[in-house]
Amino acid sequence: MTNKKDKIIFVYPYEQQEGAINNASKIRPYMMELAFKEAFGKNLLIRNGKQRFKNIPQNGVKGLYLESINRPFFIQRIIEKDWRIFSDYWNLWRLKKRGIKLSVFYRDAFWAGDFLFENYFFLVALLLKGCFKLEWILFNKIFDIIYLPSLELADFMGEKERSKYEVLLPGCDTPKINEISPLAPKKNIQSKITLLYSGGISPPLNDISLMLDLIGGRDNIHLIIIIRKNEWDKYGSYYQWNFLNVDVIVGKDKNQLHEYYAISDACLMLYPSHSYRYLAMPYKAFEAVGFGVPLLSFSDCVMGDFIKKNKLGLSMNYEEFLQSFSHTSELLNKLQKCSNNVLCYANDNTWEHRVRQIVKDFDKKLK
Repeated sequence: MTNKKDKIIFVYPYEQQEGAINNASKIRPYMMELAFKEAFGKNLLIRNGKQRFKNIPQNGVKGLYLESINRPFFIQRIIEKDWRIFSDYWNLWRLKKRGIKLSVFYRDAFWAGDFLFENYFFLVALLLKGCFKLEWILFNKIFDIIYLPSLELADFMGEKERSKYEVLLPGCDTPKINEISPLAPKKNIQSKITLLYSGGISPPLNDISLMLDLIGGRDNIHLIIIIRKNEWDKYGSYYQWNFLNVDVIVGKDKNQLHEYYAISDACLMLYPSHSYRYLAMPYKAFEAVGFGVPLLSFSDCVMGDFIKKNKLGLSMNYEEFLQSFSHTSELLNKLQKCSNNVLCYANDNTWEHRVRQIVKDFDKKLK
């Protein structure tokens, strides 16, 4: 890996609080920080919250890695009641001029599209869209490496030159695999199949109506849906839940999910068609793989392409799923054939592997 005398700086603009890690945007930076700590120990410098760019050593720093938040830096400064709204960009630029290699994981470029207009008033959405576009321009000027959830996002932003962009997917937490022994047969091949959905239910991006239409009321399928309490309180009444084969679990902590993954034959990624899905790679997919559970996704999205390429489950269109859900014995057979691929992928794509990728990329830039 890297020379242990080289320091790495890990930056996350929020203060990390383990008890408050309840969604993907917070889990990812927390897990990355743990992986960096494991790799570098005392040679890791962590800068969180308002102190994010304070007291950076003059020498012996290999690079800086930033996990961005879901808002531009200058908006975050306003929230912090600090009116030096461009100070973060200036501080990063100064570090760059000192020869420190800078990298960032930046999924927020999504919001430079038209997605915001679905949830905000027009003028507010227009202003926010402009803010994210401005930050994208500034980041491209400042950072040596910009990590994205998919290279399709660079295309979406109109970038033709790809040398600055790399894909950095979420890691898999492989100890979970040993915890639940997912490769052991869960049931006889002829018995009812158990499917799991763990995630958001907020329309339109996370609308699960299509999933309920496909599966609700089927005697041969047991569907478990795990929802955060705040989303249940806000959107629970949006859906029809009168299906005997559907169990809804509300308010489970991330550390309480293993018992549900342990009894599931596959995890569902059946989201409605949306331009966002051509760019996004849901964290929950990698959580499921970390538990050793195959994935089911629609094929018309980047997640479906990823599953097909790595043989981590099945990606099909709506009609194909209709047929497969009517023949669950055949579906179970196909899913079990994916189990070894899921295990291998999880072992080869941990959070520690993500850190190694970042360090290798720093080394390339230093040559």
